[in-house]
Amino acid sequence: MFFLFRHLRQLILGLISLTCCTCIGLSIPIQSSLLHRSGAVLLITAEVLILIHSVASAYHKQLIGKPQTVGWEITGILLLFPFAALLSLFILGVEIRANDNTILRAFLALQFLIIIQTILMASYGLGLILVTVATLFLFDSKVCARNIDSSPSPFPMCFLLSRLRTDSTISAQDLKVQHACLPGCCCAEKTTPELIQPSLNEHDLSMTSSAPGIPISGTSKSLPMALVRLPDEAQRRSSITLTFETA
Repeated sequence: MFFLFRHLRQLILGLISLTCCTCIGLSIPIQSSLLHRSGAVLLITAEVLILIHSVASAYHKQLIGKPQTVGWEITGILLLFPFAALLSLFILGVEIRANDNTILRAFLALQFLIIIQTILMASYGLGLILVTVATLFLFDSKVCARNIDSSPSPFPMCFLLSRLRTDSTISAQDLKVQHACLPGCCCAEKTTPELIQPSLNEHDLSMTSSAPGIPISGTSKSLPMALVRLPDEAQRRSSITLTFETA
């Protein structure tokens, strides 16, 4: 991936925190123009809660001393999203009495920012849940207990996309399987099974090409180059247990 997941997460949480601070700042001058003063208290309280969650989630390890897990991240989003959705519905139905154009513009900006904030939370929460479910079934059954800011990311996107693409290709190839009969079969379908020729991988080709008297064309890799291979997304997240025995 061209970017790390933790960078995307910090960007989204930073945007949510910025919108919260802006909404709180806009709510203070327009609270006197609202028909119901309790609406301003509800608005500021909800924004403060969302701001606290965003800051605590972004700096969880610095504040608590423990890394933020994927499960707690999803739980926090699910708990706060209903408040953000209700706040969006509430701000659209609020009536304001003001003759000043500045107050009216501030109120329109407040409505716009609250709706954008709700869309950000919904998009982030939905995307996080979908990626977590895919990782849970295809790669790691304990992904909910992983550090969400770990490197490499607990969500191997390249591996998940390749698995989904491979599964779809295999399912499409299964539909094209033909019935094959061995010689001497008396059934109606007479399809001679194709002979499968063994194919050599790059390592076998390198070993064969290095042998005297056996020229192999079509390969230019040497044996050291064939033995060096970078780990894929799954292997980078695999752990190896090393034990030392004392005599």
